[in-house]
Amino acid sequence: MVTGPDTVENTATSPDLQARIDAAVAVRWEQPPVVQPSRRATLAGQESTFKIGALWRADLAGGAGGAVGPGVDPGRLEWTRHVESAKALERAGIDYVLLTDGFAAGGSAERGLRSVLWAVPVILATERLGVVTVLRTNFTAPTHVARFGAHLDWLSQGRWGWCVATGRGDEAARLYGLDEEPSVEAQVDRAAEVVAAVEAIWQGGERGVEFDGRHVRVHGRSKRPFPTQLPRPPIFGVGDSAAARSLAGASLDVWIAEDPSPDALVSARASLAEGAQRAGRAAPRIHLRTSLVPGEAGDSDTVLRALATRVRDLATDKLIDGLLLDLPAGDAVAGERVRALVDMLAELGVADDYVARTGSW
Repeated sequence: MVTGPDTVENTATSPDLQARIDAAVAVRWEQPPVVQPSRRATLAGQESTFKIGALWRADLAGGAGGAVGPGVDPGRLEWTRHVESAKALERAGIDYVLLTDGFAAGGSAERGLRSVLWAVPVILATERLGVVTVLRTNFTAPTHVARFGAHLDWLSQGRWGWCVATGRGDEAARLYGLDEEPSVEAQVDRAAEVVAAVEAIWQGGERGVEFDGRHVRVHGRSKRPFPTQLPRPPIFGVGDSAAARSLAGASLDVWIAEDPSPDALVSARASLAEGAQRAGRAAPRIHLRTSLVPGEAGDSDTVLRALATRVRDLATDKLIDGLLLDLPAGDAVAGERVRALVDMLAELGVADDYVARTGSW
């Protein structure tokens, strides 16, 4: 399971891996959740409504090789630029932003912001915008995920979500003391346990948690705060391997599709439903990732109208439940194009209009 431009090998889920995913999922139900009346319902527990998100990349390349020099835009590392973009997207009616993450430098990725830190000024500058951060299970302990997430959910008053990702290639693995990145199945196996352990920490509350898996162990009580959202903050994921889809069906709330073809979406919907049925839960919603980049702005009305029509057709056929727009980080004018697209989708009956969408996270 990966995020951003990464891809994963499409391999069948082995019976042994499937059994371990099912076992990790089952841990969630061994202890009843602690219900706190002050916490409100989460996106994870709402009826399915069409959501529109924006993906921001953490790798902020200013030029060839990310070099600093003539022609490089230094504003891409200025937090004020990202804050203004977040405000513009909120005004445009976007439901959430997804902040990516990475580790290893190289090529055009010489600079990048940590998603959990990048999220803080975005949260503080907005009132209704959901903020989803990538936290990679290959390199992040369950307690760290649980604590980071609980703090961001508390800080945002219930507007945070987690995008589950695994690794980021061999270079990132070596930064964490590994010779190479583990196999796809091994990464998804660990991810399933991390998700289950994080949820056990959140639900265990003051009773604490006792979790023993093949890859992770968690024992004891975590300090407050716990997440504001009930039954938990929404958990997103992406990855087209059979193992990744199996985990998504069993544990996640939103799966990000990268292949817009109807056949691929039909297949994804079926496999996600199968994994959800085994886990005894509702199937995750599907958000289609698509580009909305400055290069399209020259003929923006025509391009946006075509995109809105294609999205309308897929939503009408119940193949997608939301849209994730791929935006360049810190693009302060993206809000204008996003607002135009939101208006078009409202006209076509796909999404609520701007007024109705505010506060929809």
